[in-house]
Amino acid sequence: MGTGHNGKEAVDLYEKHKPDIVTIDSVTPKFDGIYATENIHKINPNAKIIMVTGNDGSSFTYLEELGVTAILQKPCSMNKLVDTINKI
Repeated sequence: MGTGHNGKEAVDLYEKHKPDIVTIDSVTPKFDGIYATENIHKINPNAKIIMVTGNDGSSFTYLEELGVTAILQKPCSMNKLVDTINKI
């Protein structure tokens, strides 16, 4: 388990720890959640990724096509996150 601060760190941590589920913000400094999703899926096409976004929903179709397992809109309660993890 680990906490990254950008998409590049997320990919590095995924490669090191191979977690069952990844949660990532869509917008991070330097490398974003899209970068992380694309590169994590290169390591494991079946990786389970929960994307957290402040987007109004206009990019949800793109995120689904990218292979994101679940999308949570900010603000997101801890209960909603836990429910989503349990469903996955």
